[in-house]
Amino acid sequence: MPVYFIRAGEEGPVKIGWAVDPQQRLAVLQTAHHEELVLLRVLDGEQPEERQLHRRFGPHRIRGEWFRFVDAMLAPDPFTPPASPSSPRAPMRPFSSGQLRVLAHTYCLATSTKPDALSGKVFTQANRKLFPRLLAGAGCTASNAERASRWFAENWPADVAWPSDVPAPKADAA
Repeated sequence: MPVYFIRAGEEGPVKIGWAVDPQQRLAVLQTAHHEELVLLRVLDGEQPEERQLHRRFGPHRIRGEWFRFVDAMLAPDPFTPPASPSSPRAPMRPFSSGQLRVLAHTYCLATSTKPDALSGKVFTQANRKLFPRLLAGAGCTASNAERASRWFAENWPADVAWPSDVPAPKADAA
């Protein structure tokens, strides 16, 4: 089943989903939507690829399967975040618990994301309460700090300022 990107209007949000027939899905969605919907693109894939795209564009999620449009949705490979100085692909030093607390707080406020939902984006189900605990003052393991640090570095929303009291992520020297 193909994975599709359907946009509401010229400037509206994008639904990322999967269906046997994306054109038919577009028609069904259109009956319940006040704006004209447009099929932006169709990719090979099924539920795992849809979930991967949901994670990839998670910082832009509005609700459910609807996301704020970003140009990366039309990139040749929308599954992979681009490498950049603010989004290093090389190993990086993890942030401290205090820095992760600041990042989580800033991210949640800027994106209207609840801390447990943020945990779900970053970690497996087993760590679903990590950010609520962190925001309450608890620490975290080195491996969780590394994973969260990498996630924030690669998924920080472009329209949200990086907190000034947390050093911007930098790749370690090879």
